[in-house]
Amino acid sequence: MTSPTNPPPSSSPSPSPSPSPNSSPKTLSVQLSEILSMTNTFQDDNRHSSASPETPAESSRPSSPSASPVPSNVMRTNPTFFSTATPDPFYASGHYRSITKFIFQALGQRIRDEAEAKMKTSEILMYERSAELQAELRILIELRMKSNKQEDDLEEMEKKVEEAEKKVEEAQKKVEEAQKNLKEAQKKVKEVVKEIEEAQKKVKEVLKEPEV
Repeated sequence: MTSPTNPPPSSSPSPSPSPSPNSSPKTLSVQLSEILSMTNTFQDDNRHSSASPETPAESSRPSSPSASPVPSNVMRTNPTFFSTATPDPFYASGHYRSITKFIFQALGQRIRDEAEAKMKTSEILMYERSAELQAELRILIELRMKSNKQEDDLEEMEKKVEEAEKKVEEAQKKVEEAQKNLKEAQKKVKEVVKEIEEAQKKVKEVLKEPEV
């Protein structure tokens, strides 16, 4: 008479929620901390379960696919993060890969956000400087109009105009340098983004490799 075997559990492991690439750095950091905390707790619970001796009553029970031990606090925090019905001993490795992919996405998004913020700051400074140049040009026009009416102060006005023109030329040079620096910054941002994409491609290749 054969002993009855328990049917395998019908529930399948629920995949962990994929992180949103458009999340803010603060939200991504909080989510990453929660995932790492739950993963560490899951590892500790597995170690304690594997180290506990088997009682005679447990050894006499018929073998059946046992569920992976999951701490109760993890299930209360996120019941869909780990499944208690999966017999796969390598199930947790998928979460490490998800965390690695999550870290690359978070770092890439943070670098892109910082680069965009710097570029916007440079554009604002250039706009403000252009407004200052326009104001100086208006002053030059007014000075020339006044110099036409006041012949006695003509020479002094011309000197002021020349000084103002020199300032305008210097300001234009600074604007050109700022534009050049902005182009270099954009080039560096593209290089960094390219490196991030290559790193993500390598991660995808690692995920495709069969587990040994």
